[in-house]
Amino acid sequence: MDIEVTDGKASTPTVKGNFTISGRSPWLTSYNGKVKAKYKVRFFGNYYLHSILFDSKGKNIVDSRLGQSLSHGCVRLSVDDAKWVYDNIKDHTGVYVN
Repeated sequence: MDIEVTDGKASTPTVKGNFTISGRSPWLTSYNGKVKAKYKVRFFGNYYLHSILFDSKGKNIVDSRLGQSLSHGCVRLSVDDAKWVYDNIKDHTGVYVN
């Protein structure tokens, strides 16, 4: 199964390698509080798998782009794919980011 994702831009690349899932939360709030993402799943430090971006209230999509290098290092997924990961990939599961 192939899914389309967005990874880190050149100035804030996504880490690559073997990692372990280590925590989750229903929401990620950006460092400046201006955007949120659904279904945050940590794979390393402050690197997460999460949904596309929503406004600060979590109501309206502000960036739905996938398949590009745009993030601050996290891996963005569609809302449906992020929810599947959140619901099905448990803590301590290995993940390979390439």
